[in-house]
Amino acid sequence: MQCIVCKSETESKMCLECSIWEERARGNRTNKSQVRVKGKFYLILPETRRTRFSEGAHQIYAHHIQFKNGRQAYTTNMACCGEIPEYFKSRLSDNAEFIELPELKGHRHDDGPGV
Repeated sequence: MQCIVCKSETESKMCLECSIWEERARGNRTNKSQVRVKGKFYLILPETRRTRFSEGAHQIYAHHIQFKNGRQAYTTNMACCGEIPEYFKSRLSDNAEFIELPELKGHRHDDGPGV
């Protein structure tokens, strides 16, 4: 059987990777923790909760995020979930950008965490 999205071989209608991205796309409008910048997908995690997904070099960086709808966010706990697959880019288009603040200069990578 082939995945209905990416056409890879799978045992169900949709492969695991496409199922994960489909779930993210469904939560696109209601999930305020989703950050999409330059085709990459990030999740803002609770500041008090560190997980294996938030560990690594990007954990120590501060991120100021300007969303296209005018909302702003600041976090030091963000997980990079990778490049958005081509099949989902139209449903998961960029919704924000990382902005550099003078007091945060040098505290994050130019392209965001995990890059």
